[in-house]
Amino acid sequence: MFSLPWDLDSLPYIPLAHRADLPSCAALYFVRTTTQLLYVGMTKNMRQRWSTNVWGDDHHRMPDLQSITEDICLCWMPFGGSDIAHLPRYERQAIFHYMPRLNRRDTSAGSLMQDARVRAGLSLSEVAARSGMRVSMLSKIEHNTRSFYADEAMPLARAIGCDVSVLIPGCPPEPSKESI
Repeated sequence: MFSLPWDLDSLPYIPLAHRADLPSCAALYFVRTTTQLLYVGMTKNMRQRWSTNVWGDDHHRMPDLQSITEDICLCWMPFGGSDIAHLPRYERQAIFHYMPRLNRRDTSAGSLMQDARVRAGLSLSEVAARSGMRVSMLSKIEHNTRSFYADEAMPLARAIGCDVSVLIPGCPPEPSKESI
């Protein structure tokens, strides 16, 4: 089982200004200053992801990063072989652990459900089995092609192990058993 290196100082790094010198490897990468983590991402090729291409396109976060006055560096954890297929999961784990400011997520119901499910370490199949809902329906909810209804929110929250207010911001939290 993969575990994230919570000590980012142990990873290889390079100043953002020297990104042309990045290796051509698949990686989970971290954009940071000396005082804060700004962004977590993944790529199949670090050098290509961070270099300016022939159309003048750069990484989609460059405008945000150019407005920061502190020195910025890229650090990365290289991946190879069959581990590359797991990069999306590792990226989500790192984002949930570090909560970098440039990784602000969508607050749609599907994204909130997916965030809560991943934080709980559950697969869609596990949530489906616990909630009595179909995996295909849960997948549509997470991809925001279907909403969940009010009567589905409580079973989903219980299946994930979170309060319904996590899935529906502004909804009052479920009363504790002690207060009933």
